[in-house]
Amino acid sequence: MNTCEGIVERVEGEWAWVSTQPAPACGSCSQRDGCGGTSVLETGLPRGKARVLKLPNTIRASPGDAVLIHAAAGTIWQAVWRAYLIPLLLGVGAALLAKHFAAGEGGIFLALLGGLAAGFLVLRWLDSRRRRPILSIEFKH
Repeated sequence: MNTCEGIVERVEGEWAWVSTQPAPACGSCSQRDGCGGTSVLETGLPRGKARVLKLPNTIRASPGDAVLIHAAAGTIWQAVWRAYLIPLLLGVGAALLAKHFAAGEGGIFLALLGGLAAGFLVLRWLDSRRRRPILSIEFKH
């Protein structure tokens, strides 16, 4: 399980807005200046800036509470692969179908864009069907 620390900024109904600070370099390798943290939760996010996450407030946290944010092993990478692969496969598939039906370059390009858009709609639909949140919080001890 991957974990990072945060502070509850505000609470709205069943949601908590949690601010996280990037982890400092750990000093365990030669990449200390460029690492910015090794957490998967930190990967791909701007370095040096606080981030605010909207998370289910299952612990009834209050503003100012220190919390730990957890992501189950593999869920972040699974979300990344889905976000890239579904639109890409639908876009390329639509473009190949357009090419097969002898569409011109413009038609192939429009089919590619339509497939990408369909991929993002599929991602939204999958997200709306998700029963459990990817991230969870607990009080920091």
